[in-house]
Amino acid sequence: DFLMSMVGKFNPAPEEVEKVRAIIKETGSYDYSKKLINNYIEESKPWLEKMNCSEELKEFCRGFADHMANRDY
Repeated sequence: DFLMSMVGKFNPAPEEVEKVRAIIKETGSYDYSKKLINNYIEESKPWLEKMNCSEELKEFCRGFADHMANRDY
């Protein structure tokens, strides 16, 4: 079907990209993925605190993870 025809497509048209985005949001896949990502990040934070590295590096990792989870394209 349409989504399968888009897998591996080298240069999709802008309207095809928008259609894929709409399908992902309409089916709840986007929200499910965001929730899953946030859960994994929250589960990882206690492990980060146990690591033997600088507080500066820990803060960078926390910020990077939060940024990646909350970016929106």
